[in-house]
Amino acid sequence: MGSGLVHGSSWETGNGDCEVNHSLSRTINDTLCQCNGFWATGWRIWEDRQPASSERHKGFHRAKDDTTGGAVTGLDATPVPDRPLGRPRATTHDELEAVGMDLFRRMGYENVSVQQISDAAGVSRRTFFRYFPTKSDLPWGDFGLEVDRLRVTLSAVPDHVPLMAALRRAVVEFNRVPAEAVDQHRARLGLILTEPELIARSLLKFQLWREVIAEFAARRLGMPTSAFLPELVGEIALSAAVAAYRQWIPAPTSDLPTLIDTAFAAILDLDGLEHGTAAVLAQRLARPDGDPA
Repeated sequence: MGSGLVHGSSWETGNGDCEVNHSLSRTINDTLCQCNGFWATGWRIWEDRQPASSERHKGFHRAKDDTTGGAVTGLDATPVPDRPLGRPRATTHDELEAVGMDLFRRMGYENVSVQQISDAAGVSRRTFFRYFPTKSDLPWGDFGLEVDRLRVTLSAVPDHVPLMAALRRAVVEFNRVPAEAVDQHRARLGLILTEPELIARSLLKFQLWREVIAEFAARRLGMPTSAFLPELVGEIALSAAVAAYRQWIPAPTSDLPTLIDTAFAAILDLDGLEHGTAAVLAQRLARPDGDPA
């Protein structure tokens, strides 16, 4: 759900004195881009060689091979066109995701089927399932890639940057999206946190995210990832993010990175909330630009 992470010239802890090695950041970015391209190509080649999953296509059989534009037919042998004639195929993960999110917005998540998404995108069901294991995975986008980027970002944090300062910066950047993608990101999170099927799916997705945070905390604390304190840090970071999401979704003029940063600021000074800190943070959130000054 994030925007991609290794940015990099500095890890700010409040004093701006923690500089990340530029060369390391560039190397990580270059390596990540190369690996992503290799992995995506290899994955598609592998999937092209696999039979269609009976779970994904339950109740259907294939009359023709998908690569020849064949149709999927039902048990009653009634042909179902792969796509409307004359409509160009949606050939990328992002394009298929955009089509699905538009249908969810206009018709409601529960009222949209995988077949409807496939038809609107001009692709077959088989192609849909190459990109998304289930309909409930579509609103999450390429979440696995974003989690991998978060892991790479945290692995590049210098040892002298305090644990919570590093997490604060990384989680804020994870949730920063381009201005043109803000509306879709808000719609995406709105679905994830309100639709019963997606709430159930979020248990698995958020677990992947928490594990990355716990791994980082475990390295810093010299403990196993499954130990209580690393697990606690993961839960705290996730709670901060989700609380920010819930405030941001119904408030179009609010800023998600500012909300998340403010959540971490509150966590770092819980005792101070009843002694003036709460008022200061509330004033910060009231500013359109989120400027703490």
